[in-house]
Amino acid sequence: MVKAQESIEGVWVTRKEQSHIQIYQEGETFQGKVVKTQDPEDDALGVKILRGFSKQGDVWVGEIYAPHLNTWFDTELRRIGQVLEVKVTTGFISRRLAWDLQFINQKEQ
Repeated sequence: MVKAQESIEGVWVTRKEQSHIQIYQEGETFQGKVVKTQDPEDDALGVKILRGFSKQGDVWVGEIYAPHLNTWFDTELRRIGQVLEVKVTTGFISRRLAWDLQFINQKEQ
């Protein structure tokens, strides 16, 4: 079991699209799905975009789904306080994003 202060579990808000991503534990790994977008009729609602995340040192390693490319990419997540740093890698290229914590265990912070 992961300690609460180290956990990536919760609802995170993407900075660019303002989408809400719920990260939850399923078995031994963590998954994430889109639970809210700016457009309530968005096809992305309910789509699993994170899969197979497990802790390796000080990062969480798994994959993120890019719906517009229909492709999964290797990803590292690092929690820094109330921010989740998302590092997406494809080949030799990587991109960093930041998501902000909105809720933990469905309780507003």
